[in-house]
Amino acid sequence: VKMASSASEKWAVVQYGHHGPATKVYRFQILLPNGTSTSLKLRDPGEEMPLPDFLHRIREELGDASAYGGQRRGIEWDGDVYLEDLLDRKIDKKVQFCDFVTKGTNILRLQVSSQLIHVLIPEMTADHLTHFLSIHLLC
Repeated sequence: VKMASSASEKWAVVQYGHHGPATKVYRFQILLPNGTSTSLKLRDPGEEMPLPDFLHRIREELGDASAYGGQRRGIEWDGDVYLEDLLDRKIDKKVQFCDFVTKGTNILRLQVSSQLIHVLIPEMTADHLTHFLSIHLLC
């Protein structure tokens, strides 16, 4: 707060700064299953966001990137899509922003389980596929 004088020698109060609640900005680097990544910045998103809304923001960001010449191989969004943090914690319902920092970049991995199968099946023989499925689906 600073006092300033006017032409009539009366004092006026001039206030500096923002008096509302501080703006929270969350920065994310999303590692995509196709080997690329994208950045996402959210201002004051609230305490939590349903995963479909968060995924929609990622898709919007990817659309903007490809509109400016970015090459993005397709991601199958219709599969079992979820996020994982660097501690391998699965985020499949809501993104809780209290779990993330505002002073740096949070790294998340976008996981699409159906793409794992699509990538592995052409490379595997029937015996390998049977072994893979028995190990991973029974866990």
